[in-house]
Amino acid sequence: MDKRKSYYRDYTSQYISGNAARKLQTAPDYDDNKRKEKVETQRRTYRNVDDAPRMGIKMVLFLAAAVTVSILLCINYLKVQMGITEAKSQIMELKSAVSVVFDQNNAMEYDIDSFIDVDYIIKVAKEELGMVVPNKGQIVPYQNSRSEYMSQYSDIPVK
Repeated sequence: MDKRKSYYRDYTSQYISGNAARKLQTAPDYDDNKRKEKVETQRRTYRNVDDAPRMGIKMVLFLAAAVTVSILLCINYLKVQMGITEAKSQIMELKSAVSVVFDQNNAMEYDIDSFIDVDYIIKVAKEELGMVVPNKGQIVPYQNSRSEYMSQYSDIPVK
C-alpha cells in the first residue's frame, strides 16, 4: 500500500497541465573532470595549510603574557569595585547614624524647651530680684558697624 501511494505521488507530480509547464528536474550529469578538480583543490588546500607559517615560541609567550596581564587587570578592577561598594555601605550606615542622633537631639531640645516656664522666670525676676519691665523709652537699640559679633565685656560707644 505504501508503494502505491509513493508511485501515485510520483505519477501525479510529473504531470503538469497548462502552457507554462516547467521542465522536469533531471539528475545532473556525472562529470568525472569536476570530481577530479574538486579532489585536487582539496589536496592543494591541505598542502597550503601544511606550508603555512606556525606560531613561534615568541608569539606564544607574548600572547600568554597579554592574557595574564588582562586577567590581573580584571582582578584589580573587581577589587576596586568591591572597595567602592564597601565605602558606599559605610557612608549609608553613617548617614543613618547621623539621622538617629539628629532625631534624638531634636527630641531632647523639645523636652528642654517644654520644661522652661517663662511665667515662672518672670515671677522670680520681679518678686525676688526686684526687676521691672522696661518702658519704651528705656530700650536703646545698638548697632555694631564693625562686625556682627559683639564682645560681652567691651565698652558701649557713646552717641
